Amino acid sequence: MDARSVLSLLCLALVGLASVRADAEDQGGTKHVFSARVEVSETGVRGSRGWPRSHNVMFKPIPGASPELILLDEQDQQIERIDISGMNREELNSLLQKRGFFRRESPTDAVPDEFLRGPYFPHEEL
Repeated sequence: MDARSVLSLLCLALVGLASVRADAEDQGGTKHVFSARVEVSETGVRGSRGWPRSHNVMFKPIPGASPELILLDEQDQQIERIDISGMNREELNSLLQKRGFFRRESPTDAVPDEFLRGPYFPHEEL
């Protein structure tokens, strides 16, 4: 392979990396949501049944934790923390759907391709 071919392949690889980064971050540097974590005190929860069944949302009981929804970027870094202490399960599920997450009716439900991986974008019409 000559130097020109190697340079062409390298340029294509760099363009591909740039487009992947553009998906994760917009021109203004705003990070997009790729997953979420619900942190709740173990004493405030009667098991995880009925809690969000949204794809890419992890339920994490933490002793003494104030109930919060943590939105995460592609590298699992915190973007936003939302106090959910005044919400019931239905309200939390609704919030997650409005934030673009797919809610499964049962843990075995298939997830549509467009929801398999972020970024997730808010849906104000829900």
